[in-house]
Amino acid sequence: MWLMEFDWGKKWTGPTSSFAVGGDATAVMDYSAYCGRCLLFFFLAIFMDAVGFIIFLVGVAAPIKSWDFFVLSGPLLIFLSLVFWIFWYLGNLEVPAEDFLPR
Repeated sequence: MWLMEFDWGKKWTGPTSSFAVGGDATAVMDYSAYCGRCLLFFFLAIFMDAVGFIIFLVGVAAPIKSWDFFVLSGPLLIFLSLVFWIFWYLGNLEVPAEDFLPR
């Protein structure tokens, strides 16, 4: 818990990470500690989930004639975002170096 480790006497510089480049993790905010190394796939998946959810809510709540298009295309977009979630997950897997050595 970072709240317990926080020094309340000094100015807050943001969350820190042990993955920071350069070895000094106190002043650098590193996003890879929170959302992994594949930021493009992460944000594409989040974007597609948000857009799909908004399209679904428009189809449910708005009094429009083609509501079924929105109600069906929203979850379809959310389902297609699973491709980006899988790419993001596979990009964050860490394989030990011993697995690449010949036996």
